[in-house]
Amino acid sequence: MSSVVGRPLKVALAVTLFTSVGWAAVGVQNPTISLQAVKLNPVCIGGNDAGFSCMQDCDCTGVGARCGGEITPTNNITANPGDIIVAEVFAREWSPVGEKLRSFQVEIPNETTDERGSVRIAEALHCCSASTDCAIYSAFATCSSGICVNTPLLDARAGAVFSDDTRADYVFPFVNQIRALDLAPDAVRFASVVFNPAQAGVFTAPPKYIMTVAFVVSDDACGTFAVDMVDQNFATGLFDDGAVSTPITPLTLENLTITMQNQTCNCRQILAADPPNCSIDARRPAPSGEAWKTFRLTMDCGDTADAASVGLWDVTQTGGFPPSVSSVVADGADVIVTLTRPISSQRWTCLIFNPAPFGTRNRACFGILPADVDASLTSDMDDVGNVLDCVRGDVVGGCGDWQCDANRSGLCTPSDMLTAIDLLNGGSPFAPWDGESIGNNTQTLICPADGL
Repeated sequence: MSSVVGRPLKVALAVTLFTSVGWAAVGVQNPTISLQAVKLNPVCIGGNDAGFSCMQDCDCTGVGARCGGEITPTNNITANPGDIIVAEVFAREWSPVGEKLRSFQVEIPNETTDERGSVRIAEALHCCSASTDCAIYSAFATCSSGICVNTPLLDARAGAVFSDDTRADYVFPFVNQIRALDLAPDAVRFASVVFNPAQAGVFTAPPKYIMTVAFVVSDDACGTFAVDMVDQNFATGLFDDGAVSTPITPLTLENLTITMQNQTCNCRQILAADPPNCSIDARRPAPSGEAWKTFRLTMDCGDTADAASVGLWDVTQTGGFPPSVSSVVADGADVIVTLTRPISSQRWTCLIFNPAPFGTRNRACFGILPADVDASLTSDMDDVGNVLDCVRGDVVGGCGDWQCDANRSGLCTPSDMLTAIDLLNGGSPFAPWDGESIGNNTQTLICPADGL
């Protein structure tokens, strides 16, 4: 989960479940800020834009049009990838010993991550009916053609982060106040302070509205996302009417939890491989028991059991006939794929995970080319010096044993330079590999999974 350190402009965010969380009488109150989902996948109801996605009523034009999608307010919502969730922040019970609320601040991270994917603050233009609707962004902001314009603070999230001070339940109704909204790259922050301390008030039920934030769930989301208001250094807080604003404590933050509908995080792509993707085995030709035929692949899911099926995997080869998959075994976040025979030299052999969506890393490829220590796709005398570089540790990131252990002793040593020379020159018992390349019968080919 991402976290954001509070900044000088503090912002308080809160959510509460009104249907199940009550509030106490003055004297036994628990100061609380609550962040609560109130709409799911809102669309315009009625008017000219019926059925179109919206964030607030002014997104929907025409007589009687409004932005629907209401749900029973909750701190815990179940959603699907791609969903839009509109949440509201409320404050309540800030007067346990008679405190009068004069200011607040709320800070919410721009992105929350979990096992896979993210929940981010949505992007939408901020609709308006008058320039006063845009004043929260800048003194120069105006309303033009129903959209707030002329403000450097206005970015793509502006329509998804706003505060409606015309609501009857707004925390500071009908009083002069300074309101500020900061759309920072890593968080959004909203604060307000009442000009006249005499207009600060004690809490009276029901909970009071502060702001609205809309979130979008990424298409690859899986797991449970805890959208936590930032509480470091009172980045989210309520403050009383004293000469120096004093935080009202202790403060409870009721955050928003978004759980994906399908809690089985199905594997979607390959994250890593052992040996690494696009590796070339540069060692001497191997006896059948030592050649590459078993590969460990790290998947993007917590439980790889759903990827441990031979039928989900294919094998391709650049030229000739590839082996097939013999077995797939789940091992934590990895799957161990074993082929029916070792992969062929001078070819790229690729393991392909069929359920992976288009554009993701759906394959890992491996090659064999004796003496090609630098993985240049061609074996030549430069590779002898590359063995020495590996032995001396001069290669950034180091060398794998498949690169520099030419004699398959289990260690990279200067003696591997002699084996590399024999491989290149055809010293007994090897065929000459100098000038040989990896690809197919007619041309050298880069790794088919390069860049994935």
